[in-house]
Amino acid sequence: MSDPVLKLFHRELERDRLADSYLLIGASRPRLSQLASKFSSLVLGNTQAVTQHPDFLILDPKELGVRGLKVEHIADRNGQRSSLEESLKYKPLQGSRRAVVLLDVDRMTPDAQAAFLKTAEEPPDGTIFFLTAAD
Repeated sequence: MSDPVLKLFHRELERDRLADSYLLIGASRPRLSQLASKFSSLVLGNTQAVTQHPDFLILDPKELGVRGLKVEHIADRNGQRSSLEESLKYKPLQGSRRAVVLLDVDRMTPDAQAAFLKTAEEPPDGTIFFLTAAD
């Protein structure tokens, strides 16, 4: 583990001093996504592809076909679409932690930001958020 940021995060994990949320800021979207996935993998104790772990969730605006996350991606609105709130209703399936990655949070709509703030203020036990932003 040669990356100093990963070393620091790993040390905090070993000390069981994790925060509820981490904001990763940088110009390289692929690098931020990669870092968030590596952090998630460490949190979940997963040596395989973290994207296959049942307690890993990623909200990527590009994959959702939008410029930035919208309120319906975050808040459960009329039960019509899978949302972050819906995914967090249940305890983690394996172990005691869940890792959630939200990409490009600097592009979230204001309503999505407000909905996420509500969730981030009192996250479900064992849930750790990794947020990425270019600015």
